[in-house]
Amino acid sequence: MKLVTERVLGMSLLGCFLIILFEIQGMLAQQLVRVGETRPSAASQPHSRLQMDESQWTILQPRPDAVFPPSLFPESPSLLNSIEGINFDEDAANSGFYHIPPDPSGAAGPNHLVSVVNTSIEWFTKAGVQQHSGSLSSFFSSLSPQTNTFDPKVIYDQYNNRFVVLTLEQVDSPERSRIFVAVSDDSDPNGTWYFLDINSLLNIGGINTWADYPGLAVSAEAVYITANMFSFTGLFQGSRLWIIDKTGFYSGGTAVVNRYDPSAGAGLSSSAFTLQPAHMFGTAPSGVGTFLVNTMWSDGAGNDFVSIIRVDDPLGTSGGPTFTNQFVGMGNVHNNSAGIPSAPQSGTATELDFGDTRTINAVWRNNTLWTVFAVNPPSGSDGGQATVHWIKVNTSTLSSLTLDDQGNLGGEDIASGCYTSYPSVAVNGSGEAAVGFAASASSIFPGAYYAARSSSDPPGTFQHSAILRQGVDYYVRTFGGGSNRWGDYSAISVDPTDDRTFWVFNEYALNRGTVLSGEDGRWGTAFGSFTLAGQPLPNAWINEFHYDNGNPDQNEFVEVVVPSSFTDLANLTLSLYDGATGTVYATHKLSTFTAGNSVAGFTIYYKDIPGIQDGPDGMALDYLGSTIQFLSYEGTFVAKDGPAFTTTSTDIGVSESASTSANFSLQLQGTGTNAGNFTWAGPIQNTKGAENTDQSLPVELAFFTASGMQDRIVLKWRTESEIQNLGFEIWRAEQEDGDYQMLSSYRSNAALQGRFNSSQATDYQFEDRQVIPGRVYWYRLTDVDVNGQKTEHGPISALIAEQTPQLTTLNSNQPDRLRLFPNFPNPFNPTTTLRLDVPASSRGLVRVNLMVVSATGQVVRTLLNGTLPAGQYEVVWDGRDNAGRLVSSGVYFAVIQADYKTEYQKMVLVR
Repeated sequence: MKLVTERVLGMSLLGCFLIILFEIQGMLAQQLVRVGETRPSAASQPHSRLQMDESQWTILQPRPDAVFPPSLFPESPSLLNSIEGINFDEDAANSGFYHIPPDPSGAAGPNHLVSVVNTSIEWFTKAGVQQHSGSLSSFFSSLSPQTNTFDPKVIYDQYNNRFVVLTLEQVDSPERSRIFVAVSDDSDPNGTWYFLDINSLLNIGGINTWADYPGLAVSAEAVYITANMFSFTGLFQGSRLWIIDKTGFYSGGTAVVNRYDPSAGAGLSSSAFTLQPAHMFGTAPSGVGTFLVNTMWSDGAGNDFVSIIRVDDPLGTSGGPTFTNQFVGMGNVHNNSAGIPSAPQSGTATELDFGDTRTINAVWRNNTLWTVFAVNPPSGSDGGQATVHWIKVNTSTLSSLTLDDQGNLGGEDIASGCYTSYPSVAVNGSGEAAVGFAASASSIFPGAYYAARSSSDPPGTFQHSAILRQGVDYYVRTFGGGSNRWGDYSAISVDPTDDRTFWVFNEYALNRGTVLSGEDGRWGTAFGSFTLAGQPLPNAWINEFHYDNGNPDQNEFVEVVVPSSFTDLANLTLSLYDGATGTVYATHKLSTFTAGNSVAGFTIYYKDIPGIQDGPDGMALDYLGSTIQFLSYEGTFVAKDGPAFTTTSTDIGVSESASTSANFSLQLQGTGTNAGNFTWAGPIQNTKGAENTDQSLPVELAFFTASGMQDRIVLKWRTESEIQNLGFEIWRAEQEDGDYQMLSSYRSNAALQGRFNSSQATDYQFEDRQVIPGRVYWYRLTDVDVNGQKTEHGPISALIAEQTPQLTTLNSNQPDRLRLFPNFPNPFNPTTTLRLDVPASSRGLVRVNLMVVSATGQVVRTLLNGTLPAGQYEVVWDGRDNAGRLVSSGVYFAVIQADYKTEYQKMVLVR
């Protein structure tokens, strides 16, 4: 297969730029320089740097509450879910060519994850079921691309609940440059997409140019695309911005696209290189579309700046758009004379190209602008190393932007001398931030990591790094002697269903293979989700209890649950539509109202009226709290033409003749404080004729068992048949007649959702991993039907056998000193082995205390606490704490104390 590489000009031409001086109009007294970076080679830039040498640490008589120097920072949360994405070979299978680097970009929707990687596009359910994998050229086939595309990106537009995908195409002869854009018609990527072809072959100063390294973002009214423009001989000529009006594009009509030169519009005397538009959330300040962020500016005296161009009136409704630039100073955060050094990796002397200082991406939310990029710190523990830098800019006063906070993510908590780069940033509705990034060091392989920050964390800090995917081998792939490229970016997004969970997407080094021209490095990709504070808060959702007993006075009803944290709800609409075609048949709009803090939700009752027209009682909303009140509404349900509706129908718009051919759904939409714009859709089951004359149980259970495994209890059950079964609930207690607590429910766990009406045998399984060895647990299984009726099964019980550390005597030699050797394997999952030397003592037996300590200085597990004769031993740690619970992924320390001496070793657990 032919070997090709992606366009590298955008990354390599930076060193060709001249230093350009210009005046800052009314902003700063000094002149700023747009810095051109020259990447040092390994020969010209040895990896000498200021760093902490852990081997020189001495711990004297450590206190019981601080056996290891405590950290100020907690661990970032471990992954809730992880899904393997496309890799080096699979991308080649889609496109017919091998490509580097992967350019991983991914986004989360309500029910799906979409990723674009180099020349491929994939999407999955959140349970990890792949629903599509193919080339971007095929995906955009309606636009007739002539070659494989490159530099793809994908985002989820939370304003309009749909995915937006972008990729580029460039041809040298005849000269051609295109920007291909696609938008889904709703939140499901399996449905309809609308496509747009933008001609990006621009003549700038008499020179034809093509678009490279795009930025992609949305606001409430527009889509923003930026690109660097290069001549076909490889010289940078400027940057450009395209603004797409959503109105025509999102409806499949004629798209209105306008192109601008923001640098010139903002009065800059030279064109900014790599402008990144900020992905907007919530309500922006009046008139503001987005912010364009650009790094690589210096005053020549060591102080570094970020350029922020505000885009006002983006659609030109008041004569715009207008562009206003401000520079925000960061101090001396980057060594402009050295650039970003390449990163070392374990197993080879070939280093990784870790990019430059360009802005990778940006996000605006709640009057705060976040952006991330790489720097080479001039001093400190990260000095001389590629290091992720983040900044937080206060935009409350648009005329005077200020730096609120900033800091580095150097990766020293991952490995000593760690290099980090290619970051992405996201901020959720709770004000929590998260950054995904790449990391590599001489002691580890290139991998994908992330770090989180609570709104209450100390200024300048993020929590300790966590692992998305650790590299499993070294990576060398230059395609004939070019740079060993990694990146060019990564992605992280906020789950729109709860506006709290983060989904990070990035690349890591796979096992080597697929030898081409003597090189065998391979990359893989992965999604992972996490949340900072336990389980995510739910968004609005619908619990459908559609039941018709044949009585025309019987209410058909649907329970619509809105969390009490969502206040000042507005524009609340409930629609009936065909889930197969997306056709909306009826919409009911509720007036603006406020949900009280004690309100858990409300229930909407439909009157059983032929033709789904409102009856004299109108539409009642019954709060599930202690207060019942009637809320006014605007509009009515009206009968629509079509085979799905007849005047004799006694179901909600579902006639007998349409019941087997239509797929009806309900859709709740609205806005609100702490809710943003939300959409939830749920299916309607046509249960006409299922009167209460059938007294059979909703679920016929064949068996229900519980089995204790090494680290979990597995529940299994089988249904022989199900009648109007919504799903199951799992309840647990520590005594047979104890207080049972719900572990999981069909409402939040798709694996527990029932089959509704089924005459086929169905197997179910649930794993309880929150167990402690040595304890007996009792379980009850509850099935719930459409009327809310619950049927219990059980209880049954299971036991997890208690695990004790395994101590093995290797020999009875007389070691000359206390020694704790590095654990193996490291990183590990689920167990690792520690070897220790215990020296002879004049007192005979030696008191030995071997502990596992977290990075925050807390004792996680005591492996040994007693006396041993001199000798060599091995102890196995099974990744559990003293309570027998599995600990999360992260960095831990094995600390041994004996004969008034202490030693330690760093361990990395990867779940």
